[in-house]
Amino acid sequence: MEKNIYDTRTRRLAADCESPAAGAFHSLAVNASDAIFLVNPQGLIIFANRAAHSLFAYGVGELRGRPVSDLMPEQLRERHHRGLARYMATRTSHRMDQVVDLGAVRKDGTEFVVELSLCAWVADDGTYFGAIVRDRAAKKETGSGTLSAGDALQTVLGATDQATLLADLNGRIEKGNASAAILLGYDRVEELIGRDLYDFFLIGDHRRLSSHLRASEQNARAVDELYHLVGKEADLPSAKVCVISAADERGRAQAFVLVIKDDAELRDMRLRIDRATEKLQRTIRGTVRALASTVEIRDPYTYGHQERVAGLAHAIAIEMGLPVDRAEGIRVAGTIHDIGKIYIPEEILNRPGDLKDFEYRVMPAHAQAGHDIVKDIEFDWPVARSILQHHERVDGSGYPQGISGKSILLEARILAVADVVEAMCSDRPYRRGLGLDAALSEVEANAGTMFDRQVVEVCVKLFREKAYTCDCPVDKPA
Repeated sequence: MEKNIYDTRTRRLAADCESPAAGAFHSLAVNASDAIFLVNPQGLIIFANRAAHSLFAYGVGELRGRPVSDLMPEQLRERHHRGLARYMATRTSHRMDQVVDLGAVRKDGTEFVVELSLCAWVADDGTYFGAIVRDRAAKKETGSGTLSAGDALQTVLGATDQATLLADLNGRIEKGNASAAILLGYDRVEELIGRDLYDFFLIGDHRRLSSHLRASEQNARAVDELYHLVGKEADLPSAKVCVISAADERGRAQAFVLVIKDDAELRDMRLRIDRATEKLQRTIRGTVRALASTVEIRDPYTYGHQERVAGLAHAIAIEMGLPVDRAEGIRVAGTIHDIGKIYIPEEILNRPGDLKDFEYRVMPAHAQAGHDIVKDIEFDWPVARSILQHHERVDGSGYPQGISGKSILLEARILAVADVVEAMCSDRPYRRGLGLDAALSEVEANAGTMFDRQVVEVCVKLFREKAYTCDCPVDKPA
């Protein structure tokens, strides 16, 4: 019975080699002292030799047909499936054709660390995988190929109160202490073993971490850098990570030792900086409101107009999916988009009825004037250019520059729609407010010509589907 279990698949694979040594291949696979697995494209074990059953404490034949992920700790299985999918898509893997350390689990649930050598080949029905697995603890007892640094560090890890991790050259965590588990939000250090070191760092820091590790490996000296670490429950935004390369007796790097410290002093400094920045932002907002009020004092008919335009433009930006910070810049620009009107004579601003030709020609100057007033203020956003362009039109018919299309800042294209909708809703010296329906119909009729089509669609959606309001009357008064 045992002979049949081991024979069928390996004999067929050996026969496919069309070599006189095919029989030898079968004998080697079955009788090898290392655990050998063959896994089909579906991730199921189709062959496991005697050593494999013994290593993982399964009865003869019990491994056949099992998902190979059953032999991994639960916390590693999702990563295994992602890695398998990535390999199928790219045919690249840092584990392929390398010897790596990996967490494993026996039938009775006990976890241990194995040395894994993995290869793959493509057959007519898909990609097959072969694996040679060794128990690293058993290997250590023989005294061969162990990490000299690892043995020396184990006592140190338990004794130090500094959070410390030991990772192999592929970034797999091999050892750690209780302080590291606590710092990262885990109950047991065993939850860290076998994990990818990069899991605990922001994706944006992965390249820098790789360079950090390589620098330590090549220079064999401690290297400190600050990182934002990702914990189980909470992040560590100011962690100082010291990397030391652990070498064997010949001076060859065998592992990385990472000592992690949550830098409270730096965190407090950043908190003070954040508070100072928030205070500065409040000052800027107050200054912006003061600038806006200078226009509204001279032009009472537009009282609140800039604030309402700013609110609508900000809502459009958020609905379009723009970053919160960029949307805030649009709000600031909207709050003072008509600041240039302080240069327009009051008798023109407040004249009832139609303007005369020369008076009408004066009005467009306010966009350029507004730009010139704020251009030297160091905002974090393109406020001055947004003010300059908020009367430009997509088809080039606007002012003051007559630019068109994408030459107009998106911020200005958003302000243009918000400005027209709010202005048509509100009373002016020369007319009563026309109402929301008329305002939305106007921008819809000119979407893609005068106004950015996407901006118009989002604006209309806000009012008609999301019940946005900026105190516009729904219908023109009778």
